[in-house]
Amino acid sequence: VCITKRDAMLYMSHTDKKDKINQIYNMNAFNAIRKPYNRRSKKIISCGYLAPIKGFDMLVDVAKKVFDQHPDWQWDIYGEGNEKDRLEQLIEKRGLRGKVVLKGYNPNINEIYGQYSFFVMTSRMEGMGMVLIEAQKAGLPVVSFDCKCGPSDVIVNGENGYLISCFDIDNMANKICGLIEHEELRSVFSQNSEMCLAEFAKKVIIDKWCSLLDT
Repeated sequence: VCITKRDAMLYMSHTDKKDKINQIYNMNAFNAIRKPYNRRSKKIISCGYLAPIKGFDMLVDVAKKVFDQHPDWQWDIYGEGNEKDRLEQLIEKRGLRGKVVLKGYNPNINEIYGQYSFFVMTSRMEGMGMVLIEAQKAGLPVVSFDCKCGPSDVIVNGENGYLISCFDIDNMANKICGLIEHEELRSVFSQNSEMCLAEFAKKVIIDKWCSLLDT
């Protein structure tokens, strides 16, 4: 049983017993507080454990390119981890103090998504990327590297966000700048934010497990 469609396809490519491969998403109990989309926000949000696999070092490099063109914006990162000191040094080195801000852990993250314009994920690898789903539930457009595995299950490129080739820092910076410069596009992405999330409904997932266990 694979979590993502991409995982399932990878397994199927290595076996002739494709009927033994199933795909069922993990349930997400995140209770998003969806507010009217904040078109005027000039803040970007990212969340995750501060570890190398999450790619926050690449985020800082992306942010440098973005803020060279849009210095009136801010990028907040929520989470703790053993990369915190290194990231703070990198932020300082890139001259981004006060622009890229490590906000630490926030137990009420669901309450603050509405303060932000869109969500960005720069992970090198994911099991699913549940933070993308949380951001979408809150009505945010999302931008992510098309890493293995998960982002491609919830992002329809150009409709509710952007999937960026791994790990194209220049292209990610360009897409983020495009969102910053086109308020109406952000609003459209926000309206489409939950277009892929029907399969994540609790009943759908439970029904899939019951069907599998009954066979």
